[in-house]
Amino acid sequence: MVYKAKQFTLNNGMNIIVKTPNIEDAEKLLKFIKKVCGETDYLLSTPEDMNITKEQEEQFIKNNLEGPNYLLAVYFDNEIIGDCSLNFSKQIKLRHRGEIGIAIDKKYWGLGIGSILFEIMIQLAKEKQGIEQLNLAYLSNNKRGENLYKKYGFEITGIMPKALKQMDGSYADEVYMTKFLEG
Repeated sequence: MVYKAKQFTLNNGMNIIVKTPNIEDAEKLLKFIKKVCGETDYLLSTPEDMNITKEQEEQFIKNNLEGPNYLLAVYFDNEIIGDCSLNFSKQIKLRHRGEIGIAIDKKYWGLGIGSILFEIMIQLAKEKQGIEQLNLAYLSNNKRGENLYKKYGFEITGIMPKALKQMDGSYADEVYMTKFLEG
């Protein structure tokens, strides 16, 4: 699905654009994904995992433009500095749920980008017929993320201990959260 470009002003006065990326943005999106995977242990992937070709990324963007899911990118100075996805299942027993994922360039943490993206995604989920709940997962050491999710009404519904083994050999639990949407 397409989310048309909208400008927002951040806490520091910086103006960003949030929109669904175009196929022409595939290289920018790949560059962003590889960068954020390398600057934090909060994501499930490492830069080495990101062996996606430009053509594969173009197809991924095309699928999101045409399908029921949302992919939003945050643009500043013509570069992507954040993204967020909202995915819906085709399976009959899971059609009432949406799954959210988010990543923001570390340089831009704490400026309100996460809040902007969550407000948009929650509104889009409420507008989609039949969606009753939103789910997400994060790593237990990501307190900043946890605070954002709780701010928007997500509650912890489960924990998988030692779900991820970090590059330094330490482990992180994966925490699952749910937000029930009002009818």
